[in-house]
Amino acid sequence: MNTNLQLARLLQLASPALPVGAYTYSQGLEWAGESCVIRDEASAGLWIADLLRHGIGRFEAPLVSALMAAWTATDTKEILDLNAEFLASRESAELRAETVQMGFSMRRLLRDLRDENLAPIATLVEALPEAAFPTVWA
Repeated sequence: MNTNLQLARLLQLASPALPVGAYTYSQGLEWAGESCVIRDEASAGLWIADLLRHGIGRFEAPLVSALMAAWTATDTKEILDLNAEFLASRESAELRAETVQMGFSMRRLLRDLRDENLAPIATLVEALPEAAFPTVWA
């Protein structure tokens, strides 16, 4: 894959316009506002810091890193195990549905790219009964 295409793919993954529906999910922000946990800029900063520190920073980011390493090593068993671990970590049906819907959308995007370099990844991802968003994103 040429360098320009690699950069374009990376920028696409990092874009807030990535067509997976993430903009429709708030990770509980609306509830925090409605219940007055978030009242102002300072309390919003604390809420976001807690989300990063306790959720994303301690579990999700390390899991994505492990998934990226597993994809690089073509370690199918580890990819499947990490996907199952992430799905099991969702505390509610809503959070599970969120990651499965976004994983489905990432699968569709991967298929729509029709990139022969991504074909082995697409094959494995298509075989997953439920793909968590981080599994396909990684």
